[in-house]
Amino acid sequence: METKQLFLFTWLSFMVGCHGNDQFFNDHADLQLPESYSVPWMKAVEDSSRLSALSVPGSHDSLSLDGGTLARHQAWPLDLQLRAGIRYLEVRVLALGNTLYVMQGVMYQHYTLQEVLDTTQAFLSQYPSEAVLLHVLSEMSEHDRVQRMVQDLVGPEQRVWVSSGMPTMREVRGKVVLVQKSSFALGVPLQPEGSGDQRVSEIKDKEDSLAKVLKQAAAECRGDNIVVSHSSGTGFGTFWGMFLTPRRVAEKVNPWLNHFLSQYNPNHPRPCFGVVAMDFPGFDLIQTIINLNWRDIMSVSMTKSEGVTVMTMNSDPGSAWPPLCQILKALCYSPVCCNVSQKLRSVLGTSHSALGAMQVMVGLMNIGLGGVLSTSGSSYLLWDFGYFPFWMGPLFIVFGFLCILSEKFPSLCLVLSSVTAQLSGVGFSITAVVLYFINLFSGEGGNWPCENNRYDFYRSRSTEAPIDNSSDIEKCLEGLSIIKAILRGVNGLLIILSVLQLCLSISCVVLGIKAVKKGFKKEKKSEDIEQYSPLLTEKPAY
Repeated sequence: METKQLFLFTWLSFMVGCHGNDQFFNDHADLQLPESYSVPWMKAVEDSSRLSALSVPGSHDSLSLDGGTLARHQAWPLDLQLRAGIRYLEVRVLALGNTLYVMQGVMYQHYTLQEVLDTTQAFLSQYPSEAVLLHVLSEMSEHDRVQRMVQDLVGPEQRVWVSSGMPTMREVRGKVVLVQKSSFALGVPLQPEGSGDQRVSEIKDKEDSLAKVLKQAAAECRGDNIVVSHSSGTGFGTFWGMFLTPRRVAEKVNPWLNHFLSQYNPNHPRPCFGVVAMDFPGFDLIQTIINLNWRDIMSVSMTKSEGVTVMTMNSDPGSAWPPLCQILKALCYSPVCCNVSQKLRSVLGTSHSALGAMQVMVGLMNIGLGGVLSTSGSSYLLWDFGYFPFWMGPLFIVFGFLCILSEKFPSLCLVLSSVTAQLSGVGFSITAVVLYFINLFSGEGGNWPCENNRYDFYRSRSTEAPIDNSSDIEKCLEGLSIIKAILRGVNGLLIILSVLQLCLSISCVVLGIKAVKKGFKKEKKSEDIEQYSPLLTEKPAY
């Protein structure tokens, strides 16, 4: 029993993205990513989702890597933070001359704001599905001056979002999104309230304070402001916590934060916490925050009581997807796969439903006519191959339903699943044609019913003179020939149905592949139009 539980737990941990070693805290400069890890996690977010509706992992004082234990808040450089999944950056700058230098107090962090933008935009060029939130804070400088310099630095750059309106993911993919408080009115506004006390005397007090802040963030998420909660803290400036450096606080708070986010609000499948800004975040903690965006599909929990391990899966009752699809979607960790694509819907048409309905009819007729053959007692091949009409028929029905569903819910997942299933359907159809042809010529069975009756008749009267029963045998053979003709007709009809299934499967494969290609072309075309629309609508200067 214990071995089975261990296997189940190991399998589940692998499927939901547990990488072992509980990497909730990290103070190493190198980054080891799992081979199966996908860097552009925002690709799975629907285009219509507002930016404020996401749970976003962020880093507090993102570039504070130097200056000693009191000034150091991060271990990874900027490029590795972005690759690990961080999508919120917090940068403190000092204006000197015409340059904005990244600082941590009086410590220069060997970056300028221009270099921060260049590194971030290089990452976004490689992963255009992503968006990076950037919070610029002025360190020992006038807010107005820093704001003017940021505005001059950004200029007419189309890849930086500076509007105060809350954008959707479609509007900000591939862009840096400035987020600011009211004192710095350039970009999407942050929540007016504070995001948590960062002065720490006791770790338990920090955890209690952070729990309140996160609960408040969950209530205010999805609004017109970006909600930011800070798990970071330092004991510098306090008496009892004077030895609590940012590193020591993160080492204690980060595992607690991971547990809190994983267990919070079990009655709501998908809590939203906005941005969670952290010191020294580990890879697993970052993934926990990212995975909150998919908990509206399914949540998985395990409990153990009296030696029995129970795994509970909660699906979203408000989702348009059946629980099975939600489970597969969560286990595969590919949410983008099951999202309905309007572009696929526009290019699929109604052919898939018609083809799928015909496949369902072919499957039902295979089962019915296979029953006729199996009751005749003369189709030996049916027995040798496990009554193949009774398992090929249901397979054809499944292929038909997949074809119908790919039109009703045109997601990339279902369309590709349907294409894959139909490819196997081509093979099964050819197999069915061959088997029915063999059965057609091997299922005659001879004249044994009538011949056995004659043999039994003579054997039962071996001591008497045989009675002429030729008329009865002739009638038997005549009836048997009619039965053979019917069975040949049934086999012939099954061959025709199998050929029809072959044509239907090929048609579904071709239409599915064409739909996917057209969908990608349409998406690329719309993105190109959106990219160049400012140039098209810009008025010429005279």
